[in-house]
Amino acid sequence: EIVSTFKIHMKLSSNMNFINLWILLCVAHSDSLWTCDEILGDSLCDLTVVEDTVKVNDVDMFYWVYQKSTPTEASDSKLPVIMINGGPGFPHNYLLPLKQTACSGRKVIFYDQVGTGRSTICPPVEEGENPNTCGVEEMHSYLLTLEYYPQEVAALVEALDLTTTGYHIFGHSWGTIVAEMFAATRPPGLVSLVLGGALANAKVYIDAQWDPVEGNLGTLPQIMQDNIRHYEAAEDFQNEVYLSIVEDLTSHFTFRTFPPPECVAYCNTVINEEVYVRMQGPSEFSITNSVMADMDLSQELRNISVPVLLTNGRYDTMRGPNIRSMVAEIENVETLMFERSAHMTMIDQPREMNDALINWWVKAEMTST
Repeated sequence: EIVSTFKIHMKLSSNMNFINLWILLCVAHSDSLWTCDEILGDSLCDLTVVEDTVKVNDVDMFYWVYQKSTPTEASDSKLPVIMINGGPGFPHNYLLPLKQTACSGRKVIFYDQVGTGRSTICPPVEEGENPNTCGVEEMHSYLLTLEYYPQEVAALVEALDLTTTGYHIFGHSWGTIVAEMFAATRPPGLVSLVLGGALANAKVYIDAQWDPVEGNLGTLPQIMQDNIRHYEAAEDFQNEVYLSIVEDLTSHFTFRTFPPPECVAYCNTVINEEVYVRMQGPSEFSITNSVMADMDLSQELRNISVPVLLTNGRYDTMRGPNIRSMVAEIENVETLMFERSAHMTMIDQPREMNDALINWWVKAEMTST
């Protein structure tokens, strides 16, 4: 049961007095009926993966490079892609359906942001325990800033010599913030940017959810809207009514594939809850008392010089007003909506998304030469 699991989780996290949607959905659906390979059907080719690390602020940041098991000369001619996952505080694993894009003949690079997944800042723990529960000490306080995270992308670019080859970046959710900040510096070698389920302004993002015409929350029955606002204002995130509402909204707006595949369920086992809560805040419905509360990356969007593809799901938490506000700031931008998807488009429509990404990158490479 979602409530009983939540209570256990809260006892283990005594330094946190609230829960958030991302953590909740992972706790509540830890048993999966299928893997993230299985949702790709027969579209997944034979891939090899190389695991390695790069030092970032003297911490080992783990990354994985996927490519076809039998690369050809054509494979080497297509540019690699760096995948930046959402969170913050979550590992890369839920993005793994996108490894299928490596079947088109390019290297696809995933990584665990420092403090999450395998890139832990904590002392070793017993097998089966979450390796990222030690808290963020002063020496790692940079993890609680927006400005730090583009440094991780820069470290990957340097370690893999991507400036020489050229490369693309895909960011999802929180990862779009990192991607926008990095791309705004106009780094050499970057050819294109894909922003999936994107945001750039915290207030616009929240207001869009409450939009009375297009919002995922603003179009709910009034009693549900009133309850959400009541519990949010009271910071009563443990209330059973609130938890029940959140569980229902998750199935509509975060992902529509239930139960979620194992690469989504895995996230709760290696999450850094403190990073998420202190960066994002206590809820997906509001961004308050957090680092991101006053975030506005409008100027960064204006500084992006490469072509940008904005994708979102029909039932995404990233609503129309939020997407249009970003379109208005980006010089060279296209949009694409996945009609049967919520926020995790790579889970709800993985094959369609992979095809769209492959086509976008091919077009971007043709126009950049």
